Amino acid sequence: MIREERFDRILAKVDESGYASVTDLSKLVGVSEVTLRRDLTDLENKNLLKKVHGGAKSLKKFFDKNENYQNKMAQNVSLKKEIAELASKAIEDKDIVFLGAGATSYFITEHIHEKEITVITNSQIILDVLSNYKNIKLICIGGTYRRETRSYIGPLSEKVVSDMRFNKCFIGVNGIDIENVYTSSLEASILYSKVLDNSTNKYIIADHNKFNVVDFSSFYKTKDISTIITDDQIDNTLMRQFARKLSIINKKIYNKTINN
Repeated sequence: MIREERFDRILAKVDESGYASVTDLSKLVGVSEVTLRRDLTDLENKNLLKKVHGGAKSLKKFFDKNENYQNKMAQNVSLKKEIAELASKAIEDKDIVFLGAGATSYFITEHIHEKEITVITNSQIILDVLSNYKNIKLICIGGTYRRETRSYIGPLSEKVVSDMRFNKCFIGVNGIDIENVYTSSLEASILYSKVLDNSTNKYIIADHNKFNVVDFSSFYKTKDISTIITDDQIDNTLMRQFARKLSIINKKIYNKTINN
């Protein structure tokens, strides 16, 4: 099979499935895994796919970056609430916490309103909810208002968080693989990378559907995250793969740890 034909078959498979492993692709086109990896590098350099650990992701599977907040709030609600409840257990009195914009961060607010904490956020909806609780010191970072996510981003937001330090931050993502964390907005990626840099404990909150998903902008190295908080539906093999690089927890693991 000539090289161009291999490329066509590789792209067709990756675009059809969203993700394909090196092993499966090498069998499909009849070459060694070493050759296949070189093919993937060439295709990535042409911006035709995205190499990830163990395979490749389709660039056609990006999330719609114009998806509005109401639509995101309505997706996988039970999973987001499960993750949010678990994330809230990491927040203690006197903490200085950054909550990023997003549905899962919003659901965290249901569990922290009795705590004596400082919350910094770029989310207007989180500001609206937590403004009712006098025990929570609330700081809005300001910036350019992004209507589709009801959040603040841009140079002013980046400047404000650059001068802040947080005990903990909780950031939702559009995708995460073994190498990088992704979002759909370049401006949001710049802001959240600064937040993560300035946080002692860096939490990524992501349901199992976000794993091995690539989006427009990679903004942080997965290995530099403190902990990923996810749901119980994540594949066990995938869980072990990520656990080799960083802490990853779900409700099942948390309950097992507590009971032991």
